[in-house]
Formats: sequence, C-alpha cells, structure tokens
Amino acid sequence: MSLTIKSGNKAGMEEVGAIITPADDLQKKTDEEIQKELETEVKKLSEANLAPYKAPTVVVLHRDELPKTSTRKVKRKDLKEWYESL
Repeated sequence: MSLTIKSGNKAGMEEVGAIITPADDLQKKTDEEIQKELETEVKKLSEANLAPYKAPTVVVLHRDELPKTSTRKVKRKDLKEWYESL
C-alpha cells in the first residue's frame, strides 16, 4: 500500500508501507517492543523476497482488527484514511 510520508526530508512523498496487526501472542507487549520486532521481521523478509523498490519503507502498528468488507477483504481506503489521520 502506498502511504504518504508526513515528516522528514521525504514529507509529502508516497512510499511503500505496511500496516500490520500483531498476532495474539504479541498483543501483551508494549507498542515500542512490537514496532521494533515488526520492523526487523519486515526488513528481513523484504530483503530475502522483494526487489528493493517493492520493499516497505514504512511499518505501522495497528492494534485493532483491520476493517473488512462483507466478503472479508481489507478496506484499503479506510486504512489509508486511518493512517493519514495519525
């Protein structure tokens, strides 16, 4: 999913991003611990399986269940709106 960067030298630019809901066993940890684990895991998997331009540069933690349609597809538009409201 493309996410618009809000701060830093790339503010206003769109980058590949990942919005991730952690598994139940990670829900007990703090947001900082989960964020660190997610970033390292995404980086490791991206380097092994994706071309550099396809790898997510933004990893965002979403504690709630992702919004879905009646056919159980993720509502990407709602997620993008949620990210932009942060």
